[in-house]
Amino acid sequence: MVWRVAFAMLVSSSALMILGAWATGLASNPVLTAALLAGAPAVMIASGHFSEFRIGLVDVLFGLFVAASLISTAINGLPPTREAALFALSLLAYPAGRLAPVGTSFRPFLIVTLLIVGIGTIAVGAALVGQWNDPHGRPIVFGFAHAATVFLTSLGFLMLAVVCLDDFRRPVLSAMAAVPALVVFAASQVRFTFVVIVGSLGIAFLVSDHDRRRGIAAVLGLVIASVVIGLAIRPHTSGVFLRYVIPSAGAAERPQNPVAGECGELDNSIAIRKTLLRQAVQGLPSAGLFGHGLSSAAQASCFKTDPHNSVLQAVLEFGWVGGILLVLLVATALRRLWPVAMKNPEAAFVLCCLAYVAMIDMAHGHLATEGLLFLFIGYAARASTLVKP
Repeated sequence: MVWRVAFAMLVSSSALMILGAWATGLASNPVLTAALLAGAPAVMIASGHFSEFRIGLVDVLFGLFVAASLISTAINGLPPTREAALFALSLLAYPAGRLAPVGTSFRPFLIVTLLIVGIGTIAVGAALVGQWNDPHGRPIVFGFAHAATVFLTSLGFLMLAVVCLDDFRRPVLSAMAAVPALVVFAASQVRFTFVVIVGSLGIAFLVSDHDRRRGIAAVLGLVIASVVIGLAIRPHTSGVFLRYVIPSAGAAERPQNPVAGECGELDNSIAIRKTLLRQAVQGLPSAGLFGHGLSSAAQASCFKTDPHNSVLQAVLEFGWVGGILLVLLVATALRRLWPVAMKNPEAAFVLCCLAYVAMIDMAHGHLATEGLLFLFIGYAARASTLVKP
């Protein structure tokens, strides 16, 4: 039980930080951050199953990736203290997942996550009503513009648990209870996370048996219908953001930012991401074997932020060695877990969660805060031993 509660807190750590900011009135709370990012993994490691640990290929690849990051640091010098601390805490999540007590009840995880998502949905919904016609689209909740995305991400983990685990006898009814939250987040103009949720549910469909597939298909339909409803209830705002996605549709109406300069358009998050990706790709030839060091990608960007793609950032900062090792780490964990996931519900949940996080990191990734990615890679290495293929 203790491990599952700490697991839930780590999985929803970003959401808890937003709620903590609201409760304390502090936008930045180092004590809460440390408690979540260090305390939760420490509790998970302390309550983990050491007796069943055996070194495998995923462990070796993780060790090599850590070595590549250390070599890069030795070559390029120490990164900013905050980034270094966050990256170290992210790496700590790997052994926390690797020592998972598989086979235990997920009920504590489900209860904690449900409470977090429920509170977050109410907060986002209230902010949405008050900012219904504001031009920024996504409501600002407790001072955070990304709150809707964060709480939807936690809801995504909850939905994967609903369709994969045996704790829910009627997954479709459980998913129907999430429809109001899904509508709120869709109306909040969250885009990519919904795409990733659908993709992850698709993976759950592929590894499930015939009976479970029918329920997953129904859940997919509920998610898509909720998105349509959420976009439809804010037609003007949804239309504005649709024109951002389809440039030719809104080229004549889109206002130009006079200070955009070399960075291009500053009022369109999609255009910003395209610029970040283009600059990252242009920097790949100069990355070398071990890159330019942690946080160097942000310093080289005109936006002074990283490319939001963990693989590209790993190549730029830890070199081609670090980038390739990160790809191999994720791919190996997924490949080894897939046949087990077809026979074991917990393995299926872990597989879908790892794919979920990996896909999110293609558009929202930040190498120093990849705790969830390393958590589920470690958990995947552990879950892959549940059933012998």
